[in-house]
Parts: sequence; C-alpha cells; structure tokens
Amino acid sequence: MQIKANELEDERYNTLMKFLSLISAKVSGIYKKIVPGADCYLSYASNPISLFQEGAILFAQYGQSSWREVIKYMLLIKSEPFIT
Repeated sequence: MQIKANELEDERYNTLMKFLSLISAKVSGIYKKIVPGADCYLSYASNPISLFQEGAILFAQYGQSSWREVIKYMLLIKSEPFIT
C-alpha cells in the first residue's frame, strides 16, 4: 500500500513538473508577443518539498531592466496520502 502511494506521489510530481515547464514556455511566448523586447519565466524548485512549500513565481523583464517578481503562486496539497 505504501509503495503504491509513493508511486502515485511520484507520478503526480512528474506530471506537475512537466506542466510547469510547459506553462513557463507558453507564458514566455505570449508575453514576448504582447510586449516587444520583454521576457518572462516561471521559477520553481525542482524538488517536491520545496516546490510545494515555496510555490512558483512568475518573473518578468523588459529590455535590459532587472528581473522582477510579478506573481507568486502557492501550490497547495493535502497532507493525507492519496489512496485509490
């Protein structure tokens, strides 16, 4: 039972990482089209504990200006194990 729960947690984490990467690329592409000479990216931790504690932060930059934190997303999870 514990092995299955760990496998599900790993699967959910891997899926989340895949989608965070995809979202970062898509948002960056849209932002570059809307604001010429600008860029943005989604920053997040690569390990599960930090990822869910710190969330994800959207950073943006226009031209040669400094990168600025625009939005911080908190990723909320239940503390109970997921069981099917």
